Amino acid sequence: MKKFIFMLTLLMGITVSANAQTAIVDNGTAKDNWYVGVGVGTNVWNDVTSWALFNTKSNVVDGKTNSWWRTQPFYANVTIGKMMTPYLGAEVDYALGLNFRGYPKFIDSHNLTGNAVVNLTNVVMGYNGKRRVFEVELLGGVGWVHNFNNGDDSDLMSVRGALRGNVNVGKNLAITITPEYIWLPKNVGDGVVSKQGVNLSIGLKYRIPSKRGNFPLRKLYNQSEIDELNATIKTLQTTNDNLAKANAELSATIKELIAKGNKVVIHTDNVNTVFFEQGKSDVDNADIASIVKALKDNNGSIVLTGTTSPEGGEKLNKALGVSRANAVKKALVANGIDAERIVIKNDYDNQRSVVITIE
Repeated sequence: MKKFIFMLTLLMGITVSANAQTAIVDNGTAKDNWYVGVGVGTNVWNDVTSWALFNTKSNVVDGKTNSWWRTQPFYANVTIGKMMTPYLGAEVDYALGLNFRGYPKFIDSHNLTGNAVVNLTNVVMGYNGKRRVFEVELLGGVGWVHNFNNGDDSDLMSVRGALRGNVNVGKNLAITITPEYIWLPKNVGDGVVSKQGVNLSIGLKYRIPSKRGNFPLRKLYNQSEIDELNATIKTLQTTNDNLAKANAELSATIKELIAKGNKVVIHTDNVNTVFFEQGKSDVDNADIASIVKALKDNNGSIVLTGTTSPEGGEKLNKALGVSRANAVKKALVANGIDAERIVIKNDYDNQRSVVITIE
């Protein structure tokens, strides 16, 4: 018993040390990384010579030979647990012993156990931020067993150790296979000092989804990296402020030129904008001659989007936007652009313009 506790404490110490070195792991909150499980299994004890399948002695009850499954002890269990780190967790397991002979009872025992859980796969191979297809967990704990012994019931302490293999078949679901050793230090009900058994079970584990579950990795930054990021942010903010200022100055200049009766055409790589006076839709061929070459060099479709400012009613603005787009189309065709390439659209964006884009 002392050796078992010592080994369990040593392994827990190793996992805590390993977790301390992985400071980039987000362990979540008290609400994260919970799971539930169910399983069924069978067992054999040291006072039975073999599994019931081969144990003809245990198959004979009241002078009759029963099927092996009637004499073989089975159990079913439910588990609820929480992983505190990718390496270490805790769980509570409740198991019912099932006796298909019905003697003395169909449910012949209860076993409530508290276990420490160590993810051996992550301890040995390291945690990489992702759940592996197959993982092995070490379980160890103590609990309480109540046996129904035909009028001579007993309450006992149990000590258990197990290896649980998790076959992860989805983000939150795993198939579990668990060989387990269980020790009853004082088994008074059977008249012996102690009793040992081996369990084997198969089951399912469901990891309850949560906002910060599954231990995501968070990148850590040293002070020099933080200073560099802050400097970059400051530079971008300054650039953005300068662009906003330049845009405001450009808008003011455009309004001033339009107010003086000038036609304004703005050129960028794939977008050209022709601005109009309020309520006007006329355009001369010379106004757009500067963008014709770029349109001829590109064989894509030319989209003309006529826009209007808020003044005027919706019906009037829509007609004015289309009229402006048609005026630009007419000027483009006059400058040698194929009319079949031109598509006209209408929009409202607080500007008096036609936006020319190539798609």
